[in-house]
Amino acid sequence: MQKEEFHLLLSDIRMPHLDGLSLLDQVLKVNPTVKVILITAHATVSQAVDAVKRGAFDYLTKPFEDEEL
Repeated sequence: MQKEEFHLLLSDIRMPHLDGLSLLDQVLKVNPTVKVILITAHATVSQAVDAVKRGAFDYLTKPFEDEEL
């Protein structure tokens, strides 16, 4: 992301080596205008609120319909 401009990042919350919230923080430091949508199958209201407060554009729970995305 430091070499090429992105307008949207779609990421899962649970990943090996780096969680989606940490990735969100790092991405927004590099490019605060990128839209970040986080997805998860293990949603909690507090996690969704935290993600949006930290700058996520949206938060989706899996499974989701194409129309939601």
